[in-house]
Amino acid sequence: IYEWNVTWNDETNANVSIGNNILFKINSVSWLPGNNLGLFSNVEFEPTKILGFYHGIQVPESDLENLSKDEISNKCKYLLEISKPKIINMDAFPILEKCPFAYMNDPRGHTEEQNAYFTTSGYVRALKKINIGDEILIDYGQNYEFC
Repeated sequence: IYEWNVTWNDETNANVSIGNNILFKINSVSWLPGNNLGLFSNVEFEPTKILGFYHGIQVPESDLENLSKDEISNKCKYLLEISKPKIINMDAFPILEKCPFAYMNDPRGHTEEQNAYFTTSGYVRALKKINIGDEILIDYGQNYEFC
């Protein structure tokens, strides 16, 4: 798992690096309506290349099983359910500086724009070639409800 360094230039622009290599940028130019920030590539990624790992604070299934969808949304802002080898829920919100992939957006009906996907173990892989400047777009899954 990479140790990400997120350096904010202002409230809407940040560089995401490993060592001296800036691999991503977080900024406010997402073309998707309703999104404040997006994750953009600063290097090229070939199809199937691992971009990184979506990590966060583990939330036990027992903490979620009796909550409504609204209560879960309020409790866990950036929740990813990883399903292998067993279901693990990871909330990136408490550690956003360590999980730049929490800034990925869903293309919302423009599936041809999706260029990354989650593996069953929580890695983010390139679905197709990602060029410098491309926004990283990923399908949030069928259980995600857009606000």
